[in-house]
Amino acid sequence: MVDYSLVLVAIDGRQIIHQLKEGPRGVRDLVEATDLPRDHISYYLDRLEQVGLIDRAYEILRKPTQSVKGLARQVYSINERRARETVKECDTILSDLRSMISTI
Repeated sequence: MVDYSLVLVAIDGRQIIHQLKEGPRGVRDLVEATDLPRDHISYYLDRLEQVGLIDRAYEILRKPTQSVKGLARQVYSINERRARETVKECDTILSDLRSMISTI
């Protein structure tokens, strides 16, 4: 079983997931939407990607913009299949915990 606790319990990680529910976002988009420091965003994106909850892709831009020097940028999105699996795993853990507590 994968340890999700660090990314799911952390407020910063949850803010990022909340933003990604709206659709694919780049790091700059997430910084602007959450007011979190860029290094926090990058840290949690790495952790979320490691546990498989998000995917990284490249978005092709029609023309360079002031914020993006090249013709493509990395965007992140929720891996819906893995997110559903994670919810099921968390439900199982919580159910087991409830059973343990009720016997105390």
